Amino acid sequence: MAAHTGKLSQEAIVAAAIELADADGLDGLSMRKIADSLGVGAMSLYRHVADKDQLVGIMVEEVIGNFAYPPTLSGDWRADAHLAADIDWRMYQQHPWIMYALTNPRHNMGPESLRSLAWLMEVFAPVAATDAEAAQMAYILWNYVLGVSVNFITDNPEPDEPEAIWHELLAHEPSRVPEPIVNLVASGGIQTLIDADAMLRRGVDDLCHGFATRSAATR
Repeated sequence: MAAHTGKLSQEAIVAAAIELADADGLDGLSMRKIADSLGVGAMSLYRHVADKDQLVGIMVEEVIGNFAYPPTLSGDWRADAHLAADIDWRMYQQHPWIMYALTNPRHNMGPESLRSLAWLMEVFAPVAATDAEAAQMAYILWNYVLGVSVNFITDNPEPDEPEAIWHELLAHEPSRVPEPIVNLVASGGIQTLIDADAMLRRGVDDLCHGFATRSAATR
């Protein structure tokens, strides 16, 4: 990263912090590293952000704003739910650190986060009896996408690594593998477990089906 040559600002600090977090994760992010990347003294950062925790919250809001949901709904709530899932999936792929930042409530209650929640509440309004239920559906969707992302977004694994691990387990420790798992691997069924896109699509489909079924049963 090039040294900072203009007036130091919160925007410059946030941009540098996001670049560093993308490369090294949140554990590798420090105020000293940010300052070094900008070519300034570490103490000068504190004129713009109170501490690293506040900075992470601002970083989260910046990224969420860059992956904002569309300004209007399509009119098809299931399609909009899939669209939200796809946007979040791309966000996690480009900025994996945000998956862990969002587990802190202090980092997921900013204006951009709340706008995203309000958008999803509107998406689920056709199948939600109350605002609270719509918000719950939004969080269920978010948590599912986050769970898939945590399982699949890693440090550049080899494309065939997940399948290789399953076969290695069967080859070297067959005695501790239950028979249903042996059959699953032998039948090729594990493909559905290691295909992130398929897991995302099927899971969102199932969630939407469940929401619609519950709505129909209570009306």
